Amino acid sequence: MKANVIHGDFNPCGGAERLSLITMQALLEMGIDFDLTTLKSPDISKLEKSYGKNLVSIMKSINKINVINILEELRQHQQKGDHED
Repeated sequence: MKANVIHGDFNPCGGAERLSLITMQALLEMGIDFDLTTLKSPDISKLEKSYGKNLVSIMKSINKINVINILEELRQHQQKGDHED
């Protein structure tokens, strides 16, 4: 089984980010491979300072981190719409 964890931005280092890290840890413990899709690259150093190296080490187990550039995605979508007219 494979999963994709989607979280907009890990860098605020709040409760939602901790929950996502714990969820990824649980997926790993269950033997589920997973990717991460996010809008900003995670600042590993900042995450380690907030949550500790042990919990953040889960980031090393992610198969692929997909960073979506939302502005580029919207521009491409708009261009596709322009060509359909």
